[in-house]
Amino acid sequence: AASSGRTTRILGGVLAAAAIVGFLTVADDLRHTGELAGVSSVLVAGVALLVAGFRNGISAAADLRWLAGLVLLGAIVGTALDRVVLGVVVGIVLGIVAGLLSARLARRTAP
Repeated sequence: AASSGRTTRILGGVLAAAAIVGFLTVADDLRHTGELAGVSSVLVAGVALLVAGFRNGISAAADLRWLAGLVLLGAIVGTALDRVVLGVVVGIVLGIVAGLLSARLARRTAP
C-alpha cells in the first residue's frame, strides 16, 4: 500500500511539473482558452494525484484518482472534438462524482 501511495505521489509530481512547464511555454500568453484548459487539466490531475498519495481527510472522502483520470480523459476527448474547455469541465464533474461514489462504496464494503 505504501508503494502505491509513493507511485501516486511521484506521478502527481511529474504531472504538476509538466503543467508548470506548459504554463511557461505552451499556454504562456493566456489568450487561447483551449491551451489554458489543457494545461490546467494536467495541473488539476497532478495535484489530485499528489493529494491522493497521502492519507488525509480529502483522500478519505473521495478517491481522487478518479478525478485525475477523468479530467485527463475529458481533456483528450475535448481536444478530439475541438471543445477542450467543455471536455475538461465534464471530466472534472464526472471525476468528482466517481471519486465520491468510489469512496462511499469502499467505506460501505470495508469490514
